[in-house]
Amino acid sequence: MKPFRFRSIKGKIIVMVILSACTSILLFSVFTFRNIARRFDSTIEESYQMGLNGVGEKFGQALEEMHRVASGLTYKGGIIVQVEDYLMTSEVLRRRELANRIMEQLCLYDFQSQVVGNICFCFPGEGKGVILSNASFMLPAPDRPIFFRRQPYTEFLIPADASGKGDFVLSLARWAGNVDGRDFYVYMESDSDFLRDLFSQLQDSNGEQLPVCLVDAAGKVLYAAGESPAVVGEGFPEEEMQKSFVPFLYSGEEWGLYLCVPRGDYQRLYASVFLEVVMIILVYAFFSALMAFAIYRAAYRPLDAFTKELSKGERAGLHGHGASQSREFGEYWDKIEEMRIEICRLVSRVEQEGRQKTYLENQLLLSRINPHFIHNTLNSIGLQAAGQGEEDLAETLRALNNLLYHNLGKNRVTLLRDELRAAEDYVYLQHRIQKFVFEKEIDLPERLMDMQMPGFVLQPVIENCFQHGGTLDLKISLEAFLSRNQLWLVVEDNGQGISKEKEEQLNRQFLAVSAGGGIGLGYVSLALKMFFGDSVTLTAGTGREGCGTRIAICIQTGQAQEKKEGGHAEGFDRGR
Repeated sequence: MKPFRFRSIKGKIIVMVILSACTSILLFSVFTFRNIARRFDSTIEESYQMGLNGVGEKFGQALEEMHRVASGLTYKGGIIVQVEDYLMTSEVLRRRELANRIMEQLCLYDFQSQVVGNICFCFPGEGKGVILSNASFMLPAPDRPIFFRRQPYTEFLIPADASGKGDFVLSLARWAGNVDGRDFYVYMESDSDFLRDLFSQLQDSNGEQLPVCLVDAAGKVLYAAGESPAVVGEGFPEEEMQKSFVPFLYSGEEWGLYLCVPRGDYQRLYASVFLEVVMIILVYAFFSALMAFAIYRAAYRPLDAFTKELSKGERAGLHGHGASQSREFGEYWDKIEEMRIEICRLVSRVEQEGRQKTYLENQLLLSRINPHFIHNTLNSIGLQAAGQGEEDLAETLRALNNLLYHNLGKNRVTLLRDELRAAEDYVYLQHRIQKFVFEKEIDLPERLMDMQMPGFVLQPVIENCFQHGGTLDLKISLEAFLSRNQLWLVVEDNGQGISKEKEEQLNRQFLAVSAGGGIGLGYVSLALKMFFGDSVTLTAGTGREGCGTRIAICIQTGQAQEKKEGGHAEGFDRGR
């Protein structure tokens, strides 16, 4: 057995490996145990609070959505005009026609909302108070508790479910008008399982419902889910609750949500996570020792062989064909080559994950884009049905359905031809809401019209013209032409334009492919960059006449064809 020499290469490697492993284990253990007591409580609390915040935000969004639907139903000049005509008309056929038309529109609102279930117009406090509804149901008892009042003429309520099963629903009543001295209201309810499904998302480690209490601004309990000592109709017993539970609070506008976590579950969760941290430390120590041994075996052998060759004077082996030297370092070159291949594989995987992340951000932006013009169009359809013929209504519905199919379909890849047609349908529908001048100039070969591209990229650009145009004599133009292997899609308006600072900000956003700023332009930039890569550029600037805003999309096509003079220009009518 050879004696151990501290000053030898082998001795130094062993000592360095042992010191490195022991130091890393010691530092990791001290740091972990020093911070676990201080941070673990906040980690668990943040976990419960984040879950409660998510439920609270969904609850607040449901209230906003119900109020928005109610506001749309009570908008003067919309469906209310038909309801008043229905109440004031005594002709049977006319009343039946109006009733069918109103109920179809109520079903449309019900279909669009994920929260709203039953909708009706009613005279509250009367025996047969329901005038028209999207479903057959009885009005709840008049002594239902008021949840809160936040908007003029609007009350949010939480009555017991009319089915008698003990379920609760979120409901809303909004004043709609007065006919013959009698006030009538819009009344709507959420789905019967909305509150139950929403609060059932808050569960303990065993999948059981955690106690959740909904309170008003005065602290009165309005709804309780799970096994909770709180009583509906009484104040929330916060001091008594803290004896057996750890309460968490989410505050909304004039309402709040309490999540009550049993202290026993809280402590068990603490112990389980603490044990998990201890196991991680032990596993880390084991793998550190294993890694130290592997480093020793891998580093000592080639250095020892190299030292022996130097001691024998075989320096020529560095440049010649020494058997021991070439064999030893040849093995290391093979390992380096394997590492290079593995690094290339990891880089490829990281790039793929980056593309997937960009795709997810793209889908998130697309889902957040709110086509708010649909609601205005639907109101316009109601007015057209009352005063115009069926042909005009059918054309409007056709354009709307085509646009919805194009923008909301599952397939996000479309043809340039279809994207241009969808942009025209969108402009056609906007023309039903406001007056403006629209011109287009399409000068493209037929093969480019069938070019694939991401869907929903022209509509957000045109939509910005309506949102930020700021002029009564609005004029919008759309150009599509080929110039020097480049396909240009240009949208321009004559509105108030953008400042130099805003122009520079948008161009920096386009270059960085950032989702900041407007959601619509952020999606357009992400979608085009992800689909075409570096072959596409977006620029923002002032219109050619020195006013308005100009957004240009340039795509490298590889087709050598110049823009022709005298391209075909069309007005808004499109020859329909």
